[in-house]
Amino acid sequence: MRNITRINDVIKQVLLVFPHFCLGRGLMDMAKNQAMATLYQNLGEDRFENPLNWNMVGKNLFAMTIQGAVMFGLTLLIQYKSVKSLPTSSDEEDEDVARERERVHRGGAQNDLLRICDLTKMYRMKKTPAVAKICVGVPAAEVKYTHLK
Repeated sequence: MRNITRINDVIKQVLLVFPHFCLGRGLMDMAKNQAMATLYQNLGEDRFENPLNWNMVGKNLFAMTIQGAVMFGLTLLIQYKSVKSLPTSSDEEDEDVARERERVHRGGAQNDLLRICDLTKMYRMKKTPAVAKICVGVPAAEVKYTHLK
C-alpha cells in the first residue's frame, strides 16, 4: 500500500507538465478541502486549509504560469518567424492595382459584395509567392447572379 501511494505521488508530480491536469487536480483538491472543512465544522473543528497553499493548488498554479509563459513565448517565436519569412515583392505595382489597394484600405470597399485585403498565398518548397498582398473589392453592380437548373 505504501508503494502505491509513493507511485501516486510521483505520477502527480510528473503530470504537472499538462495544464489540463493542473486545472482538474486543483479543482478536485479545492472541492475536497471544502467538503472536509464542512464535515469537520459540523463536528466543531476548524480544518479549512488555505487553497493557495503549495501542497493544494499553489504548485498547480505555478506550473500553469510557467507553461503559459513558455507557450506564449513559443507562439511569439512562431509568429515572428512566419511574418519574417513572407517575401516582399520588389516589382513596381501597376497604377490601377495601387489605386484599388488604396480604395480597399481606405474603406471604400465596405459595401462591396466581395472584399479581399492583403491576400498572400505561398506554396511549400517555393520561394516566390503565388499571390502577394492582393487587395480587391467587387461592388454589387459587377456581380451577376445565375441559377443553375
